[in-house]
Amino acid sequence: MAPAERIAGMIEARGVGVVATLHRPLARVRLIVDCVQNSVERHPEDDRAEVAGVAVSHMTLDIRPASATAIIRLAMRRL
Repeated sequence: MAPAERIAGMIEARGVGVVATLHRPLARVRLIVDCVQNSVERHPEDDRAEVAGVAVSHMTLDIRPASATAIIRLAMRRL
């Protein structure tokens, strides 16, 4: 998927505002993460979501623990 041209290379950083950053003009969506603030299953079944007609891995993640970003990194490595 490609970003809309007028926002390509821009990211909204909480507390900082919209800033320019390095980007790729095209990216493959490999994982969709639903971020929640409640407990989730420890060993959920494999889940997929559809994006533009393509099945993509999907997970729900409790973002409260400090380990949340590490869990996303590990999930990406498994793909």
